[in-house]
Amino acid sequence: MNPLGRRAFLAVLALLGVLLKLRRESQAETPDTAFADWVNTLYVGAVAMREAAEAGAGADLTDLDLQGLFTPEVQALRDAVKDRTLPPGEPEGPILHILFGWGALPKRKIEVHAVTAQDATHAGVDLTINGNPRPLVLTGRYNAAAKTWQIDDIDYGDGGLDRTLRGRLERMQSWPKK
Repeated sequence: MNPLGRRAFLAVLALLGVLLKLRRESQAETPDTAFADWVNTLYVGAVAMREAAEAGAGADLTDLDLQGLFTPEVQALRDAVKDRTLPPGEPEGPILHILFGWGALPKRKIEVHAVTAQDATHAGVDLTINGNPRPLVLTGRYNAAAKTWQIDDIDYGDGGLDRTLRGRLERMQSWPKK
């Protein structure tokens, strides 16, 4: 084989090696579970845990459990506002539950009716709180290192300035410290 032919052959082999490596890496970053399926499992499980805790037969999700469900950016936002309190001019109600949205007070009946995929990284959650519809839209990001989905934002459907989780957390940064 002449030197030019040998170089071309080696270049093709190197390119094939790189392509195979990239294919393996991209497959490792592909989730085994669709985001909407992950959200469905999360919400059905969270409702069951909440009901068991309210009945005295189990424990609800802890703040540490909740923290792990979110992307590092949202975790950092949550950490940044842990020591904040409502400013004097801020109304005290309604109460925002981080997963279920506005009005998910203790002892209120929460039902998940459907979880639908809007696209690969967005899922709609049709739930009711005491019979009142509370549709949510979750944005997810796949964490390839942990091999799991994480929540990057939640659109609660209403709440004005606090319509989204990120919006609420960003606004809370301006609130006074406790």
